[in-house]
Amino acid sequence: MDQSSFRKGVYMKRFFFLVVLFSFMVPISAFGQMKDRKKTDLIVVHHSATEAGSVEAFRRYHVEINKWADIGYHYVITNGNGGPDGKLHTGRLAEKVGAHAPGRNERSIAICLVGTDKFTPAQKETLIDTIIVVCNHYKIFPSTRTIEGHHEKCPGDGCNLGDVIKEAQRRMAQKKKE
Repeated sequence: MDQSSFRKGVYMKRFFFLVVLFSFMVPISAFGQMKDRKKTDLIVVHHSATEAGSVEAFRRYHVEINKWADIGYHYVITNGNGGPDGKLHTGRLAEKVGAHAPGRNERSIAICLVGTDKFTPAQKETLIDTIIVVCNHYKIFPSTRTIEGHHEKCPGDGCNLGDVIKEAQRRMAQKKKE
C-alpha cells in the first residue's frame, strides 16, 4: 500500500468517525433548557488557556461556576493531558446555541483545543477533520469569514488558523474530485 492510499484510508476513518458522532448525539436533559440554533454559518475556534483539561472539567466549571446550562463549547479536542491526545469529545449538543463567543453564539459551532499556545499534531489533524465535517454538515465553505478564533489570541501561536483553513479547503476540494 502506497503512502497516498494509506493516508486516504486514515482520513476516511476519521471522517466516518466524525459523521457517526454527529448522527448519534442524544439530548442531555440534566442540563436544563437550551435554545436550538436557527442557523449555522460560523465556526469559532478556542483554546482553553490551560495546560490540561477535559470536557468533564470544562463542563463542571461552566455549570458550577458560570451557572450556564452546560459546557459552552460544542467540541473539545484534548492534548494527552486530561484526555487522549487528539481525541474529539462532544460538549454541548451541536444543534444548541453555545455559550462561548458573545455576539456569535446564536450562529456558530465552538471547537476548543486544550492547551495554551502549543498544540499537538494530533490535535491539529482532529481540528481540520472536525472543521471539514462541520462545514459539510452545515454547507459552510471554510474561509477566514466562516472560521474565526474566539479573539485575537485564539487559538494561540501554536496553531495557525489560516493554515488550518487552507488545509481544510484543500482536502474538501480533493474530496470533490474523487
